[in-house]
This record gives sequence, C-alpha cells and structure tokens, in this order.
Amino acid sequence: MTVPGYVLAGGLSSRMGEDKAGLALAGEPLVARVVARLARQTGFVVVNSNEAFLPGLPPGTPLLPDVVAGRPGPLAGVLTALLDARARGMAHAVTVPVDAPFFPADLVRRLTDAARGRIAVAACGGMLHPVFALWPVTLAEPLARFIATDDTRRVRHFIAINDGATVDFPATGAFDPFFNINTPENHRTAEAWIAGRTGGDENGEA
Repeated sequence: MTVPGYVLAGGLSSRMGEDKAGLALAGEPLVARVVARLARQTGFVVVNSNEAFLPGLPPGTPLLPDVVAGRPGPLAGVLTALLDARARGMAHAVTVPVDAPFFPADLVRRLTDAARGRIAVAACGGMLHPVFALWPVTLAEPLARFIATDDTRRVRHFIAINDGATVDFPATGAFDPFFNINTPENHRTAEAWIAGRTGGDENGEA
C-alpha cells in the first residue's frame, strides 16, 4: 500500500524560542532530516506549515498550510493531511512531527500492518506518541467536526474515541526513538546523541 507522508511543522515553537523546522541538528535543518527519513518509508512527502517559506526545505517538497485558520493545534495539520491525501486518491496518510528526527526506520510499515481500517498510533515504553500515526482519510469529516466542537482539541482524545490501535516500538537503552526537540536543552541532548556522547542511535533503530 502506498502511503503519503506528512511532516507537521505548523506549531508556534514557543518553548524553543525559534522556528524548529529550520533548527540545525548536526549542521542539517530538522525539516530536511525528517523529510529525508520519512521519504525512505513513504510514496512521497508533504510538509504542513503555515509559513510561506521554510529554510532548509528540500527542493521539490510541497508546502501545505493548515485548512483551519488560527493554528488550533496539531489536529489541524492532521486534517490538512487527510484532505490532501484523499484528493490524491489515497486511502491513508501518515503523520510525523518536524521536531522528532530519530523515529524508527520501520515506522510506516508497522503502522500500516496494524491499522486494519483504524488509526494506528506509535508508542514506546508505555508512552503514546499520538502525532506519529497512520490515519484513514475517511476520518476527515469526523475530525473536522471534532476540531470545531471539542474544547481541548487533543490528539489523544480523538484517537481514543475512534478506537485507535497502538503499535509498540522498542527503545534502545535509554534512547526513545520518538524523542522530540521542544527546548534548547532537548536540542543539546539530541546533538549529544548524534555525537555519540550518550550512547543514542540517531537512526532510531535497535
């Protein structure tokens, strides 16, 4: 099954203090790292962002703004992905956040195997990572209603009420392959992992 990949980069990056998509990690912008990693697992990759230009965006990568105004959170990016995938004749879309560059190399395959018509969402060490998910495009209208009516607009809540399947991925020692870079301290930790100073595996593989 061909699955399109969507990198969610529409957040405000308030805790980082600068746009995370263009943040350099080992000299390479996060958006470039994540696009390249996802492209190895999917039919094609689209970046969801409300910016007109993203520094470091790989040439030829489509840039798609939220279909919902006001930046209501990551579910707006998911809805944008579902509508775009459906317009392309696809049955599913997979999403990953731009600030998590170490996700597993078999992420899409394992989510696809587990989906069976449902949302399939990644977990590691008992922790759910709800933006790392495979979504049926048939959920576009229910998701649009949820965004319009639910006060919290929490990804976890939408997954729970739609009976999502959880796919557990192993950690490598203390390394969580879904580690995300939200703060300058997280950024320093990620740089250390890549440099091998803390024993992390930047490929996110066991």
